[in-house]
Amino acid sequence: MFEQLESRYGDLQAAMQWFVDEGRTDEALRLATALAPVWTATKRLDEGSEWFDRTLASPGGDDAHRGRASFAGGMLAFWKGND
Repeated sequence: MFEQLESRYGDLQAAMQWFVDEGRTDEALRLATALAPVWTATKRLDEGSEWFDRTLASPGGDDAHRGRASFAGGMLAFWKGND
């Protein structure tokens, strides 16, 4: 499964950047939340944290999506030792 994700990882990053740039905050938050386990499993904690910083700084977005993203971003910070 990770092999398929790795082969499309650049596309996922480009999609997330596009969502942020276009103000599609809900989609950016949902994608970041979905990628949190990948960032954790592949030890890309800094990269994941940076994406959460960008997406959570975006205006708007549904409170439920924002809450899930805040939790997932907090877990990445915890695993980085920023508890």
